[in-house]
Amino acid sequence: MKNKPISLLILLAGVSLTGLSACEDDATSSDDNAQAGAVVKTVSNLDADTALTGKFTFFSFKTGEKIPNSDSATTKWDVGFRGTTIILNGGTSGPGLTKVKILSSLFEDVTQAPDSGYVADQMPATYAIPIGSGKGWYTYDSGINLISPIAGKVFVVKTSEDRYAKFEILSYYKDKVITEQRKSRYYFLRYVYQPENTKIFN
Repeated sequence: MKNKPISLLILLAGVSLTGLSACEDDATSSDDNAQAGAVVKTVSNLDADTALTGKFTFFSFKTGEKIPNSDSATTKWDVGFRGTTIILNGGTSGPGLTKVKILSSLFEDVTQAPDSGYVADQMPATYAIPIGSGKGWYTYDSGINLISPIAGKVFVVKTSEDRYAKFEILSYYKDKVITEQRKSRYYFLRYVYQPENTKIFN
């Protein structure tokens, strides 16, 4: 009778050790796959100065939210949108260190941020993401007054915090409607933000 409690303790200890071993394996797997921490999001109807005030709409990949204009002189934002113009928080457009590299690729195929080749906004009004039809992210059809994102354009951003994001522009119109009733200056974006100290997205 006295041996039964001891056997029970040994059995329980074996179960506990087995569970601990499984947890350790999971933790190792998570560490080996740091890219699993990447945040994938779609931004709908991001207004880009729809009231024609001349102000930029600032956005943070880290928070996934718009940043108030009162914080324009901070590093809280990464990119700014005003009409078809996109600025970065760095160079001549902001106090940060944000830069971008433009790739011609499918969004899913950009699995890792490049090591080099990033540029910031420069004077005089030379943006890292060029403005104008066919020069940066869009083409303009004057016949039907339509702005269309250029397929296969992926923008890899190196943020002020030395983190990486990739994004593509899916539409410039509210609710993606491109009929005669369309409303412009509303961005649809798809992006991946990597909060870890790695260039790997997925």
